[in-house]
Amino acid sequence: MLGVDGGVARVIDPSGTQKQIGEGELKAGEQLYFAPETPGFYELRVGRNSQILAVNSPSNEGNLEMMVPEDLLASVQSTEAEARQTGTFVTDDKLEYARRQMGWWYLLLIALIAGIVELYIANSRTQSVRRVG
Repeated sequence: MLGVDGGVARVIDPSGTQKQIGEGELKAGEQLYFAPETPGFYELRVGRNSQILAVNSPSNEGNLEMMVPEDLLASVQSTEAEARQTGTFVTDDKLEYARRQMGWWYLLLIALIAGIVELYIANSRTQSVRRVG
């Protein structure tokens, strides 16, 4: 059912085919009906107005029952074989990668200490220059 004032009514089906609904422009208060043939998303257009309509969405997406937490975790967690196949890290790989990255923390700490020492030296020199001048 589509009831918008003015304009030609069209529907674009999931395959992208555009069909006109009814004959000519809609009159004020006139309603048109169409029967979708395939499941998917349809776009309904009347003049400049546009609406998206989902037809026969999968029924499991509308299931609002409580889910056992273990089942949820099992549905989203991958096994070690799946992780290796997709190139994601497993526990041993994560530990090895973390060990290799520890060097950066030491370099960052050295740079931070060097920056603090540089600030201290710069401050002490500016104070001595003020006293002399």
